[in-house]
Amino acid sequence: MVLVTKLISFFNPLIVILAFLISGNSVAQLKLELNFGDEDNYSFYKDVATGEWIQEIINKDYLQKGNFEIARFMKPSPAGGNYLLLDGIGHFLKLPSNADINLNGHVAYTVSMWMYLYSTNVNGEIINADNGFVSGYRFFIENNVPKLEIREGHSETFSSDTTLEASRWMHLGVYCDGAHDSVTFYVNGRVIKQLPFTKITQVNTGATSYIGALTKSTMPNFLKANLDQVRFFAGLDTVFNSVQKIAQRQNNRGSKKSKTIEPETFSLEQNYPNPFNLSTTIKFELRQSGFVELRVYDLLGNNIRTLYEGEKEIGVHEFTWDGLDYKNVVVPSGIYFVRLVFDGSVQTKKMVLVK
Repeated sequence: MVLVTKLISFFNPLIVILAFLISGNSVAQLKLELNFGDEDNYSFYKDVATGEWIQEIINKDYLQKGNFEIARFMKPSPAGGNYLLLDGIGHFLKLPSNADINLNGHVAYTVSMWMYLYSTNVNGEIINADNGFVSGYRFFIENNVPKLEIREGHSETFSSDTTLEASRWMHLGVYCDGAHDSVTFYVNGRVIKQLPFTKITQVNTGATSYIGALTKSTMPNFLKANLDQVRFFAGLDTVFNSVQKIAQRQNNRGSKKSKTIEPETFSLEQNYPNPFNLSTTIKFELRQSGFVELRVYDLLGNNIRTLYEGEKEIGVHEFTWDGLDYKNVVVPSGIYFVRLVFDGSVQTKKMVLVK
């Protein structure tokens, strides 16, 4: 049974947004990530005005301008868990106004996400920043070809010249380097096109960002697609290396020659409690014996802790993570992922640590 939670107008967006606001644009840093969990959904960000971390449970009392749907209890995206549904008619999402994703000048940034297109002739806005259409950017799809428009008084449009496949998840990214005057497109973690600036001299990401539409335009150009793990990164994002591995595993599963394990041969349960403060319990079940890797990762894809690596017999196995890294140092509050690897297949769950 397919269950879709309908989200109307300004209510209950059920998203997870994380904004890291580290001072100084010279340091590569994750600024914002939009993810969709398996069960509870939380908003994590550092407030621009106070500099304090804010945690909010996203429920009917949480207001976020938008009109969209969340796919739930369906086959997960490559990022794991639920994902954002945009219908191409009136769906869009406005990102928090206090997230620090407004960069100006000779700076660099990366925008990336997992995307699923339903057909071969999709047109629409992926993400754009609106600053009165004088300065900002548009990352959009035109007949399944990713393109980037940068506005700095006048505009310049860059094309990846690559047509994305329909009916499959693909990872898409664009790196705008205002320090070296170039734009680089990525698909599944690999560079597909690099282009120099010819008209503009710097970048401006604009003040307000939207996903799925040009909200101040008479032609909003709504996008019909599924999206997950939308990231805004100051500098060149570190996500592309891990994306290459995930995309390769997907290709291997689709190959008749490759060895595959059906998902029912093992299962990773959601950690409990979640969110947690001091420690959390992680359980998984094997329906055949084999080699297991159980690791904890942060949002940047760094291996924080290896909980187990070795052979395990058939049955239910339980481990505890105490919130420490491999040096036995307490990790900060935030979102982490526990990843179970079993003979080439992977399952992942999102964990929330709250101090």
